[in-house]
Amino acid sequence: MTAGQAEEAKGPDRAAEVRYPRPPVSLEEAEWVWRTLASQAMEEGAKPETVRLAVVTGLARASGARYGDLLRCTVRSLDLGAGWVDVEHGKHRVPRRHGLDAGTVPVLRRWMDVRADLCAELEGSVPEALLLTVHHTHDNGVTVAAGLPITRQGLVLSWRRFVYRTNAAHAVSGGPRCPPASSSSAAPGPPPGSDPPAPVPGLPFPAVAVRARPGAGAPGGCEVVGLSRPG
Repeated sequence: MTAGQAEEAKGPDRAAEVRYPRPPVSLEEAEWVWRTLASQAMEEGAKPETVRLAVVTGLARASGARYGDLLRCTVRSLDLGAGWVDVEHGKHRVPRRHGLDAGTVPVLRRWMDVRADLCAELEGSVPEALLLTVHHTHDNGVTVAAGLPITRQGLVLSWRRFVYRTNAAHAVSGGPRCPPASSSSAAPGPPPGSDPPAPVPGLPFPAVAVRARPGAGAPGGCEVVGLSRPG
């Protein structure tokens, strides 16, 4: 019996207490995730999935959009020369224009190059959706080509893979060293003993939670401990 099953056996109320509410993602944590993904996306030979995740995180950071809003974005939603993105927010699809900072634009340009390579293998018309699949998949025995609009479930699974990879990469070392928040787009962490930063609204889906762990071996040692939805 797993730990989760043991808690469920004690009753639904107890199980709910353990699972919810999940801790919010702070501004410092969200910036750590953004810097990590943006850096990996710009490396030579970066995986298309990593570049796509960096785009999702960068757009969510710039617009406060959730993943459902971002899935509605098309290539026409962007103007990288002017530095803005149009997003339709919420179930009423309220249109808003958001500025893109200097760190997000290069990541988007990299994704547009990756996206063009993915679409080159398709037959017929090219999808207008901004976010596309990066792997060939199988549906009831039929191979589905990469380069098609990604679904919500596919995006969530992609995010979880990033969490698991990050956990595995830093399990032995006690967690990555959080980079200093020195850029203009990153907010500094709170001084010791102060209240934590306010949660970032609108991160796209259950977000990676990066928690400081005492005795991690170096100041700023952190570990990714799982998924949590921003408060």
